[in-house]
Amino acid sequence: MWFGLLAGLTGLAILSGGCNRTEVLDYSVIYNAGEYGSVSYSTNGVAYGEAKPKILQYIFKGKSTNEVTAIPKTGYVFVNWEEDGLTNPTRHEDKVFSNLVFTAVFEKQS
Repeated sequence: MWFGLLAGLTGLAILSGGCNRTEVLDYSVIYNAGEYGSVSYSTNGVAYGEAKPKILQYIFKGKSTNEVTAIPKTGYVFVNWEEDGLTNPTRHEDKVFSNLVFTAVFEKQS
């Protein structure tokens, strides 16, 4: 069960599937691409391309987000997720109980 909103340079696209619940979605989780990259969104192994400047997922209380991956622009490398220091560019959040924001940090490749 998932529901998401993909925000890109050209506008917004609503992503949904397997969602047959009638409750209000409780929380939002935002993944910012940062200045030197983009963020890709996937669920059940299906990629939805790259988004910039952010991906927004709406989540039911206690549920998990879909996987996102920070992708550096040519000449840059992914460093971490600013808010928690996670160094894996691919992440998802388990059991969401609040609104969350994560920003990918990239640096110039040496």
